[in-house]
Amino acid sequence: MSQLATRVTLLAATVAIAASASVASAQQTTTGTALPPSAVPALPGTDTAITDPARLKAAADLLVAVGGESQFSSTQAAMIDAMTQTGTMALMRDVFEDWAHTYLTWDALRPEIIQLYARTFSTDDMVQMAAFFRTPAGQRFTSRTGYLMTEGGKIGQRVAQLHSPELQAAIQKRITELQAQRAKPQKQ
Repeated sequence: MSQLATRVTLLAATVAIAASASVASAQQTTTGTALPPSAVPALPGTDTAITDPARLKAAADLLVAVGGESQFSSTQAAMIDAMTQTGTMALMRDVFEDWAHTYLTWDALRPEIIQLYARTFSTDDMVQMAAFFRTPAGQRFTSRTGYLMTEGGKIGQRVAQLHSPELQAAIQKRITELQAQRAKPQKQ
């Protein structure tokens, strides 16, 4: 995959993830723990659509309560900024912006994000989360989510860099193991 295709894919994925991040954080904040995977309704596949009107309404209401559209817009802008800071990518900024504003729109993503929430949370959970996000504390949480994500990412990057020698050593060890396995004659 080319560097450009990778960045476009990362942009799309990051925007979708960011639109969902504050809800997941709030679910942990309001219940004290993250929802265990076993508590998520089992669906045969990601294409299985939720059709329960109450659940879909709760998911849509939750997106409104968390400011999903404004979070989406600010995340999209931040990702374009990050991707187009230097070099050839900086010369392509207008191309990325035009593409994102044409194809990677809130209207295009919203139905699928509603489905994602509806598959992930119960109706009652979404109603409770939306109620939380409408409180002053919930609004403060939502307004600071971008900052928390940015700073959390910096912390993760700093810790990862601190331990990059261990990762490099583990990778080198695995390469050596794989090379040794390939060097052994195959038994038939």
